[in-house]
Amino acid sequence: MANWFIIQSLKSVQEHPDWIGCGLKADSSEPSWGLFGKLRRRDKIAYYATGDKVIVGIFEIDSDKMEVVNDDKFWGRVAVHHIKPDTMPPEGEYLNFKDLLFSKDSSFELFPEKAKWQYKIWNNYIHRLSDADLLTIRAGILERKHPLKAEEKEGRVFTDRLGTPVEKIGLLFEPIDEMGVVYLFASHHRRLGFPFIVRLRNRFPDVTALDTKGETKLIELEYRSSNFPQHDHDPNKCDYLVCWENDWEDAPTDTEFNIISLKEALADIFTH
Repeated sequence: MANWFIIQSLKSVQEHPDWIGCGLKADSSEPSWGLFGKLRRRDKIAYYATGDKVIVGIFEIDSDKMEVVNDDKFWGRVAVHHIKPDTMPPEGEYLNFKDLLFSKDSSFELFPEKAKWQYKIWNNYIHRLSDADLLTIRAGILERKHPLKAEEKEGRVFTDRLGTPVEKIGLLFEPIDEMGVVYLFASHHRRLGFPFIVRLRNRFPDVTALDTKGETKLIELEYRSSNFPQHDHDPNKCDYLVCWENDWEDAPTDTEFNIISLKEALADIFTH
């Protein structure tokens, strides 16, 4: 058995609480991070949520080998292992990992220089974890000295899954979720026909912008256009849906509602 420190997100565990996932190399069934393919049944995972700096819990691998899922509604094409809970905080809580790390009573072999811990987090998605470090995390969960209520993190959206490398623009990889769409829209809104952004917010519709005629337009951002009806949004209360991929087969055609696919509208950027 081996132990692993794997960096995902709160959104990932909400989408698939029984999976641990990893992006795939372009046109390949190989995981983006080679160590992911070395996970085996009964290995233990400290599930770290990036950005939120919390440990969701310790999980155990519950599958014999890695699987490739080709069209998951949340993650698209991805490598996964099945997982099951091993040691978890009480429902509604996480372990505040930063507080645990900097506690005078704890030390981590994975982070010998505590002040530089985030550099190690940024440089890799998966780390081997010593038995001693796993015990420290388990004790942190069970002793509840560094709890963080789940509602304090409500609405936070982070991800560490990576799409196909792009390299030509500030975004290094193709989007794999809504946050990538937000970045691309904010970077290229003028090219898309919206010279000025008036407001961004985290509820429907996401964006208020001015078009080239100076008229106010309401815009919703989604990773896939098919997510729009799944979220019960009303196309009559929105002028545009900006998405990465337009896969909404029965999208309305009798309204003033328009769909812009960034994958198509910015196709020259994503030509490898």
